[in-house]
Amino acid sequence: MGVMNTDITESIESNDLCESKAQCHHIDDRVQFEELISSLASRFITVTNSDLCSVIKESLKLIGSCLNAELCRIGMLSDQGKRARTAYSWRSPKLERRSVHRFDEDPSEKDFPWAVSQMLQGKVAVMKSVDDLPAEAAIDKKSSLRRGEKSWILVPLKNGTRTIGGLAITKLSEPCNWPDFVVRRLQVVGDILGNTLARVEAEESLKKQEEEQVKLRSMIYRATRVSAMGEMTAAISHEINQPLTAILTNAQAAQRFLAMKTPSLDEFRDITRDIVKDIKRAKDVILKLRSLFQQADIELLPLDLNPVITELIPLFQSQTVIHQIELNTELESGLPVVKGDRIQLQQVLLNLILNAIDSMKGSNARELRIISHRKGEDVCVKVSDSGPGISKESMKNLFDPFFTTKKDGMGMGLAISKAIIKAHGGQIGAENNPKRGATFFITLPALSQNVNGVST
Repeated sequence: MGVMNTDITESIESNDLCESKAQCHHIDDRVQFEELISSLASRFITVTNSDLCSVIKESLKLIGSCLNAELCRIGMLSDQGKRARTAYSWRSPKLERRSVHRFDEDPSEKDFPWAVSQMLQGKVAVMKSVDDLPAEAAIDKKSSLRRGEKSWILVPLKNGTRTIGGLAITKLSEPCNWPDFVVRRLQVVGDILGNTLARVEAEESLKKQEEEQVKLRSMIYRATRVSAMGEMTAAISHEINQPLTAILTNAQAAQRFLAMKTPSLDEFRDITRDIVKDIKRAKDVILKLRSLFQQADIELLPLDLNPVITELIPLFQSQTVIHQIELNTELESGLPVVKGDRIQLQQVLLNLILNAIDSMKGSNARELRIISHRKGEDVCVKVSDSGPGISKESMKNLFDPFFTTKKDGMGMGLAISKAIIKAHGGQIGAENNPKRGATFFITLPALSQNVNGVST
């Protein structure tokens, strides 16, 4: 009896020791898993878009290895939540090569209707073993047996209350009880992953929209420039014909001088100088037209606005002659420079000038004034006409897209001009003159030095 009691006592002590070791091992596993989840949570909170893919793949590897799983997948919902596509995946190195092909295709709702339904409801779907699944998961059970899956867990990835995908962890070697603390921590990972993926998706969508808007604005700017140039066709033809006609006349005169017995070399030199001058004039006109047609990137550089204005004069001066408009420029010298894109600012000014010319076609007194001056810390350019002015109704919507008082107008010129000036950090506006006509003005912030480099 005494021996028997001793054996029983030793057996009990041995069992207690095994249970104690198992409990310690369980505690160690739990602590290790808790530390892993905390580490992953902190990484996802601070991860950048460029590092997201590598961080997720590394996280799947760590989770799968820690849980002794063979497969980890993240599926994102598409087609209004009806279909999931594998976005990220990890496979254990111990996964047999011959069985890999079974997991190449994305599992569909048709194969796992119960699990997907649970996920869409924001619930965790768990299969501890194939026999553990409820009766309504008969199709899921059949699919798991066909794929050789012993156990799995599907955790919803949520952005707020909306499910955007799922985290699936699969065991092929043995069933798993999936302890409550593991399920709870995986739910935390699911929420963090869901919010992170949704944030990245939103940022990428916003970036794409911004790129499309930049492209659209560029196309509209170019269309507006082409439209403005179309209105100036007659003026351009006249402006180029003037130097060409002068060149032809001088060349014919030169031929007559050369036909004389004793031609005057001084006269001949004057003629050739006039020809060179007119060639340069025609070239300048063509270059300015070309720059307005070109679709170049925006380049903000220090600019003196006075040359920006004077470079435009040859492009519209013949219009003032055709319509008998008196042109006066009052450009203040020594203005501080501004930071801007020369072509875009010329586009704005050309649009204002053409509008002013157009408004005076039915007026008796026709005067176009272009004024530049300093206004506090800004540089101001004004385009003033002697037309009928702007009505109160039109003044309210003057810079709105698609608002126009012209029969064949697009209603985009002033709206685009406003966008350009705003992008330059300036302002654009309009007001009626005390006696007659209207004045459009733009103001741009001055840099700290004037065109001569003298501090202002």
